[in-house]
Amino acid sequence: RMSATQLRVVLTPEDFSRYPFVPEAFSSLKELELTLEDIASTPLGNLILEKARERLLKAVEGERLPSPEEDYMLEVAVFYTTLLILAGVGDDRLTEKFSTLYAKAVYEFLLKDLEKGSRDKLLYLAVKVLGWDVRPGDPNVLIHFKYFVSAQPELTGEWKLTNRVLEKGYVRVSWRELARLLETGVKKYVFSLVQGAEVSGNIPEGVYRVVEEVSRAWSARQQDVRSVARDIPSRRGEEVPPPCIRELLHQQLSGKNLPHSARFALASFLLNIGFSVE
Repeated sequence: RMSATQLRVVLTPEDFSRYPFVPEAFSSLKELELTLEDIASTPLGNLILEKARERLLKAVEGERLPSPEEDYMLEVAVFYTTLLILAGVGDDRLTEKFSTLYAKAVYEFLLKDLEKGSRDKLLYLAVKVLGWDVRPGDPNVLIHFKYFVSAQPELTGEWKLTNRVLEKGYVRVSWRELARLLETGVKKYVFSLVQGAEVSGNIPEGVYRVVEEVSRAWSARQQDVRSVARDIPSRRGEEVPPPCIRELLHQQLSGKNLPHSARFALASFLLNIGFSVE
């Protein structure tokens, strides 16, 4: 097993912008010595707060998150301010939504690293950040089945454990598959950061206003989904939608990321009973 101490990776400012959740990036944030009061009352703080607000409103709508800031210290500050706002909102469904969108962006960056022939960032995230048992190789990677199962993006097809070859407790995956597993791992990690965030004392008014705005936007968005669920019986002439559709709607309301096959099934069902694309 490769240990964190054996792994030697040089992280650049660009890496901190792409992966601001890594421990070294958080350490750099401490140099700014920003407090919640600073975020609510200084020009730099207001900039950070506005960018965090923008990202969360994008997450509410399920839209692609903005690209990371070129200034890595600004990006790290925006990221952790976003987590604090999520903690203030206190809705796991929105936290799940944001974490999912954020992890998708991380996955795209990891693929770009692979295209450049760089694999060390994947190993760094897997071993040092997430604590996975991973053994690098060429052209594949071995990952302990425990971590493979915890990060499976789907439970069907090639991702089903029974469809993989186990080698002394390890699953052989391609580097691209490792990147996809890391997407799930990062999503859970970001979610846990929000769960562990503490907002001590009184929240400054400027920050509280953003928490309230995001909460209202999320509630309105959830109401839209609920209205669709309520409208289904009248369109079908039946009392309730099929159990499978009810479950998909429930997961959507919970902020969970539906696999492509599930999204396609839900969209097809709604279109077939008269809902518009909008």
